Amino acid sequence: MTAKESEQNTSKHELSIGGQTLVISSDQTKEKIDRIAQLANEKLSHSLQNNLSFQKGLILSLLQSCEEILELKSNMKDKVEELEEQAEKILEKFNASLG
Repeated sequence: MTAKESEQNTSKHELSIGGQTLVISSDQTKEKIDRIAQLANEKLSHSLQNNLSFQKGLILSLLQSCEEILELKSNMKDKVEELEEQAEKILEKFNASLG
């Protein structure tokens, strides 16, 4: 997809994070945007329960989200490596069966 095609598929979504109304442009569905907003609000709410200022709560929420993203990326990398090894073993068996 070209940048121009991506731009054409982008629509504006209004959402509320921490009581602040935001308008974002995204090619994601409204359901995905709503789910992202829900997760962000949950993280922020959890952070603010620790009697932090709103700004510190936002930063803590961001750090927690980044930590989760890094863990997911690491897990996905490990899974891809595992699948590549399995595929290699299957190809070796296949090639050996050919003679």
